[in-house]
Amino acid sequence: MPKITVDYCSKYSSFDGTSVTEGKVLAPVLISDAEYQSNNTIIPENLRTWKHYGVPFRVGFMVVDEADFNKMLSLYYSGINDYFEEHPELRPGRCVLGWDNEGFPILCSKENRCKGCPRRAEHLPRFKSREDFIQFTYFQDTHEDEDGNTVGLDIADPNVNVEKEAILETLFTELVEYLGRISPRYAKIVTLGRQDYSKEQIIAKLGLKPSRGYQEINAAKELTKKFLEL
Repeated sequence: MPKITVDYCSKYSSFDGTSVTEGKVLAPVLISDAEYQSNNTIIPENLRTWKHYGVPFRVGFMVVDEADFNKMLSLYYSGINDYFEEHPELRPGRCVLGWDNEGFPILCSKENRCKGCPRRAEHLPRFKSREDFIQFTYFQDTHEDEDGNTVGLDIADPNVNVEKEAILETLFTELVEYLGRISPRYAKIVTLGRQDYSKEQIIAKLGLKPSRGYQEINAAKELTKKFLEL
């Protein structure tokens, strides 16, 4: 499915027939079974079924202020994530069955399925890739999911884990050392990024012109991906 944008949603009709006036747009909202059955203002033919990771969701479109579109889209994705939290067996990624000698997760075999698994009730952490495991937040990137929707990095297990945090700290230290051997500037970029500096603030700290600064940030990002073997 294409990226969810104002233009993409504009080709649909609101879930209750409300007209879109000047300054207003349509934003996607999840329609639960309970709401579908109890809300008599819903027009069934105005709803759509969108799939995320193969799971169908009933979607309606609400008339909102154009300035609120991104907020509504965030709420929509939060609802999707909440569903997968309640149904971990449907969530993309594989369960962590243990940790190897280097501190990386041992993931369940791709051939295994959650149905009938004796460890299903343990709600084990799940990861889609090493990037998912590392949980680097300093680049603040988005990516497209399998439906073509732009979303933030989808961390499988947001709960704090002391052992995991220690592993991440060690890995981050190794990354900084790796980048520092190539260029101290790259090490500084990721260090500042992890301290929640924006790209603009990082460029100012480096004393570079914007164009050169963005080039260096992108170079640091590519080297980080190489380090992680992504």
